[in-house]
Amino acid sequence: MNHEGNAINREEYAKGYTLYALDLTPDLSSGDHYNLVKEGNLRMELQFQRPLTTTVNVVVYDELDNLTGIDKALNVIFDYTS
Repeated sequence: MNHEGNAINREEYAKGYTLYALDLTPDLSSGDHYNLVKEGNLRMELQFQRPLTTTVNVVVYDELDNLTGIDKALNVIFDYTS
């Protein structure tokens, strides 16, 4: 078994199986450093040539740079709002 790639072969791709990975970090580094905390929205719009005859699933995985800390008074501090 090949352990490289996304495990979708050409035949599966032709049948509509796809996987897209996008680097949406502010500096396009996808690195391990923190970017400045900013607010924003992400929106996905899909248009198909014909109405779909079967269910389509979209999976979105999100990673955020959030910090959690504890001050001298043992208060837990978050850098985001819930």
